[in-house]
Amino acid sequence: MQVSAGEANAAHPEVGSGAGVATGTVAISGDGSHVYFVADGVLTDAPNPEGAVAVAGQRNLFVWDAEEESLGFVGALASSDYGYLWGQNGTFKNEAYPVPAVGTDGEGVEVGGDGHVLVFASKASLTGDDTDGGRADVYRYDADSGDLQRISIAGVGGSDNGPFDVMGRTSNLRDGSRIGTDFAEYKRWVSEDGETIAFQTDEGLVAGDTNGLFDDYLWRDGEVYRLPGTARTFTSLRETYTRIVHAPAVSHDGSSVAFEAIDQLLPQDGDVVVDIYVARVDGGFAQPIAVGDCPVLSDGCQGSGAGTVGSERRTAGPPASGNAVADRRGRPMSLAVERLSAAARRSAARSGVLRIRLRASRAGRVTVAVRARIAGHRRRVGRARATLQSAGAGGVSVRLTRTARRHLRKGSDLRVAIRVRPAAGKAKTVTAILPGDSR
Repeated sequence: MQVSAGEANAAHPEVGSGAGVATGTVAISGDGSHVYFVADGVLTDAPNPEGAVAVAGQRNLFVWDAEEESLGFVGALASSDYGYLWGQNGTFKNEAYPVPAVGTDGEGVEVGGDGHVLVFASKASLTGDDTDGGRADVYRYDADSGDLQRISIAGVGGSDNGPFDVMGRTSNLRDGSRIGTDFAEYKRWVSEDGETIAFQTDEGLVAGDTNGLFDDYLWRDGEVYRLPGTARTFTSLRETYTRIVHAPAVSHDGSSVAFEAIDQLLPQDGDVVVDIYVARVDGGFAQPIAVGDCPVLSDGCQGSGAGTVGSERRTAGPPASGNAVADRRGRPMSLAVERLSAAARRSAARSGVLRIRLRASRAGRVTVAVRARIAGHRRRVGRARATLQSAGAGGVSVRLTRTARRHLRKGSDLRVAIRVRPAAGKAKTVTAILPGDSR
């Protein structure tokens, strides 16, 4: 399939020609369902999430959705962006990272993730809140929901849009050709759900960052945090290489981030050289009880508290301002999902929009994923994100994919599994059968 064939429009009258793809593929999802590439042609006249349209001769970033068999416009990249973003290197080695990177089919066979979220760095001003004039920022694009947002944005008390760049994550130095079975681990800087992203910048994005130096940052679920003890300056090519290689690394689920720090962040750190630290959601590991010196051949220290490293005791107290606390909103959200009534199922089959009612214990973000088996294959047929403004009842609307709507119009029933996952808490799943040909 020629994914860069494009759609007929005034600026691109001949389908299948005049794409002008730059260099190669920016990224491809593990299962091949999403392909991101840059082209000079106007392959679609549909606007991006910001209302902008592709322009001939620009570095237009497009996404091909194999499930929908459609092309979307993400935005126009800057001519000063490096060729690595335009596809010079392969997926997971660029300044672009598609997630989820891994995933299984209905039978549990590893087929790769659908990569519907693309996180990338660009010097283009792709959103209205980016007014720094040609400085690199990190962006997050969601092909399912059609959202485009800037990630390297100031938190409360911080500042952005100054003369600072976000450091790119390309692996073009020394290990640029490395790719193998560790593709989803090596230098990972985005979690599988795209809700946790690590990056580096000189900009003081939080109130506590006033050093004017290069720091590691973590964006998680809409909030930005500075990783402590990571401030440093670079004056040589060797040091520039070091900051690329030693950038923070994120776990698959986004619950942990590993980073280098020079400062003594824990009492066990007895020197002033570089160490590796790991920050975790809801805190780190229990700290041992401090005890005095004890002679090796003495029984006087028995029962004094030694050996309590594995205890459940934690250090109490609020987090320091600007520290990396991944979820500051307290208890996880408890969630209940109401089953679809017969009228709601018929309405969804007619309109192609599932309206899901929820009850939540507190405000917060939720993600809804709808899956079904069509033509022998289990696939995602809808996805949405929403923010519940308060505790109690709420609702989320999910538009079914073109494939699912076509299946229903043919008169075939569609059994769907609706999984609702809060940003912090346990996911809930309900199933329903949508009746075919219910118009």
